[in-house]
Amino acid sequence: MVQSTMAPSYKHLVPVKQPVVDAAVLILFFPKQNQPYFVLIKRTPDELSPHGGQVSLPGGKYETSDRDYLYTALRETSEEIGITPDLTEYLGALSSVIIPVSGYRVHPFVAYLNSQPQWSVNNSEVSYVIEVPLAELMDSKNVCQENIIYEGEEHTIPYFRLAGEKVWGATAMILAELKALAENSITPV
Repeated sequence: MVQSTMAPSYKHLVPVKQPVVDAAVLILFFPKQNQPYFVLIKRTPDELSPHGGQVSLPGGKYETSDRDYLYTALRETSEEIGITPDLTEYLGALSSVIIPVSGYRVHPFVAYLNSQPQWSVNNSEVSYVIEVPLAELMDSKNVCQENIIYEGEEHTIPYFRLAGEKVWGATAMILAELKALAENSITPV
């Protein structure tokens, strides 16, 4: 699976937190300077969240009132950065990813906004918005790795360097699948 190319080498050592909780994220494309861009967010630091302070895609936890996971991704994107669902065109879904440390099963979706967005950032959840040219994701020089010590052993952490930010973990895994699809001109499901 393409996503595993960006998984930390210690991922198999971390037990999946139970129960698994469904969540959804949105890869939102938009035009800027006649090129396709997509949005990432820097999450507000939160000591209670294993994902606080990290770079991620907009999205969040599924709620029982949500019709489906796509609705979750669109609702969370609206709450976090102010892009309402009626402005987006749904393009498809990518493979879900389980994040062991938080127990989230993340369902990624791809959508398009036909104009440059006006962000309305919810500062209780998002520190800032990161606009990334698709060309940066496609450039192999932005695929990096570093070594860390985990449980007394050295492990490799692959990541993307995008718009000056380190993008790793589940977000990098999702973006690796997107990159592979774009390289092969395959449309998401």
